[in-house]
Amino acid sequence: MFILPNKKPINMDKLEEAFNDFNASRRYYLDIEIGEVILAGEDNQVELTFMENTRYFAVPKLSTSVKIKWMNNFADNMLYVESPELCVKLRKALAGEKPAEKFMAILEPDESGWIHGWSQWEADNLFEEIEEWLCDLPIDIEDDMSELDDDCPLCRIMKEGVNDMETLKKGFQEVKAKQMVDDIFKKADNKNNMYIL
Repeated sequence: MFILPNKKPINMDKLEEAFNDFNASRRYYLDIEIGEVILAGEDNQVELTFMENTRYFAVPKLSTSVKIKWMNNFADNMLYVESPELCVKLRKALAGEKPAEKFMAILEPDESGWIHGWSQWEADNLFEEIEEWLCDLPIDIEDDMSELDDDCPLCRIMKEGVNDMETLKKGFQEVKAKQMVDDIFKKADNKNNMYIL
């Protein structure tokens, strides 16, 4: 969680939404007094009000090319050794037309569970983009990691400040294993059966 100098938290959900909004007609601004992200209306006067002060900062949007780069890095860094066949399929998809759509169309139904690794990879990269942008603002913003979930392997890694590839891979594998166990219990609940492990 990021905290403004006045100790108010920044609404990270809305900030992530703003970064991920590919609609060019919508403009978002971070209000550095209350930590909220505001969507500017169609009214040009409102847009000028935001531009002419130091309380609101325009939130940048991710480009498609940045997301494609993340997808390529995920395939190369996470799947090359762990799942080479899937890596080849994804790399081919990323080299063609509509790469992001094809990437997801291959990864989502894949039974190996790497979609969960991708979701975390994407979230981590988005967090880094947002963090970099916040650090570039002309105010002191504090990064408060006390709210991270200690039960989540990747959260523990983030709290410890570890960012080497081997540790991240192990974290992804732990998340994948936990998801598989959760799926087993969901299926058991759905069938009104109890499994004893």
